[in-house]
Amino acid sequence: MNLKEAFRYKHLLNEWATTALITAQSSQALYNTSEHHLKQETIQTEKNETIVVKPARKYDVDAGQLIAFSKIVLDEYEKLSAEIDRAMSIKFDDYKSLLDTTRLIRSMADYYQRLAQAKPSETRSKDTATYVNADGNAVQYTYTVVHEMTPTFDTEALEADVKDMLDAADKASADIEKALVNVELENFTPRFSVNDTLQSAIRSVTK
Repeated sequence: MNLKEAFRYKHLLNEWATTALITAQSSQALYNTSEHHLKQETIQTEKNETIVVKPARKYDVDAGQLIAFSKIVLDEYEKLSAEIDRAMSIKFDDYKSLLDTTRLIRSMADYYQRLAQAKPSETRSKDTATYVNADGNAVQYTYTVVHEMTPTFDTEALEADVKDMLDAADKASADIEKALVNVELENFTPRFSVNDTLQSAIRSVTK
C-alpha cells in the first residue's frame, strides 16, 4: 500500500467512524425496549406479560455494537497513521497524520460524551384486554403498560473512555507533514478494503 492508497483508506475509516456513531445515536440503536403489560393490576386472575419490542435498526446492529465497531476503526486508523508517519519520517520531519488522528479522537470523544448521557427511562400507557368472568361472559378491561427503555451499553465505562481519549489527544503532536504518494507502507496490512461497504465492514467484526 502506497501513501496515495493509505490516505484514501484513512479517509474511508474516518467516514465509517463518523457514520457509525451518528447511527448509534438513533433511539432504535440506543435502546432496548420492552413493554410490561400489567394485566394483574386490574384483573388478578390474568397474567402479566413482558413483550420485547424489536426495533428496525440500520445495519441490524445496536449502539453497543456500533460503538465497538468504531473503536476497531479508531485502532485501525491509529495504526495506519503511525505507519504513514514512519514512512514519511524517512524524508520529512512533520507529522500530519498525528494531527488527523487527534482530530478524529476529539470528534469521536464528542460523540461518546453525548452517547454517555443516555439514561434509563420509563413511560406508562393504557391498553385493553378481554377475559371470561365466572358467568362465562367476555369482559373488557383496561390495564397499565410500562414501556421501559435501557441503554444498550455501559454509559459509565464510555465516560471513562472519553477521559482517556481526551488525555491522549492532549498529548498528541500538532505538526503538519507533507504527503508523498510514492512512499510505500512496509509494516501495515489493512484490515478492511476501500471497496468494502460500511455494512459489510460492520458485519465482518460483529459476527
